[in-house]
Amino acid sequence: MYRILFILLLLLPFKGESEVFPIQIIKGYLFTEAVIEGEHVLVILDTGAPGLVLNQKYYQADPESAIECTGINGNFEGKSRLVSKWSWLGVTAKNSTALVSDLSFLENSLRREVRALMGLSALSQFYVSIDYDSRTISVEKEMTEIPEGSFFKFQYADHLPMITCKVNGEKKTLGIDSGSECNFLFNYQPPANQDLLADVSKVLVVGTDNKQDIRHRMMMTLEVNDSQIATASEFIVDLKAERSFRHDAFDGMLGQSFLSQYKIIIHPGKQKIMLIPREASNQIASAIMP
Repeated sequence: MYRILFILLLLLPFKGESEVFPIQIIKGYLFTEAVIEGEHVLVILDTGAPGLVLNQKYYQADPESAIECTGINGNFEGKSRLVSKWSWLGVTAKNSTALVSDLSFLENSLRREVRALMGLSALSQFYVSIDYDSRTISVEKEMTEIPEGSFFKFQYADHLPMITCKVNGEKKTLGIDSGSECNFLFNYQPPANQDLLADVSKVLVVGTDNKQDIRHRMMMTLEVNDSQIATASEFIVDLKAERSFRHDAFDGMLGQSFLSQYKIIIHPGKQKIMLIPREASNQIASAIMP
């Protein structure tokens, strides 16, 4: 969602080898508890966020702290703030720089208070397991029980985890963004045969910069991890080529509509991820229940 310099965090010792934290799922967004400058608040886990992103409605930015950011509508200017202390999922950071942004588009959509977004950079030394069924996040230094399946590697574009996929048979690099409701494909080239666009529908999209725009929703085939995952997925595209947004490092994003189908295990530092279909996860759980 943003482009920002890497935030250096002072990480205090992690308590215990493994901890499990509850999450709330509201319209696909993952809410967890954090303590920011002594106040207990709910924040959204956003894998597309560069560390801590504060809502300007509740936190004042430091003067003359302009930062260039990037959203789905292109570049825009953000502000920053020095935060004396915050804690989240067993990790504590002191005197770290946070982005301050207008998150009113999230509050308007969710109709509730959104104090901040939290990225995965604070958890770079840990395995993070996101379980939509149990509504928990597990954080552990080393995995004592590795589930069936295989980890595969990802890369970063700035702070955003990127995986290589095929969309309609074409190789694409897509970001993993739990803060995005939908899957997005940038710089889409409409087919010459207009009949293939018959099922396309319009959708109003609100970007991180709070700009509204009309895009188009369409179904495409998606293959992940050398076709180990193959599914039909809905993507948001822009059919007006003259205003098409393109990021040099990636071609689009996989959002909640894709990620929520899986139990996600990710190690931000080792740059590896595992996606376990929720149906398979539920079958394994049922098999071991007495």
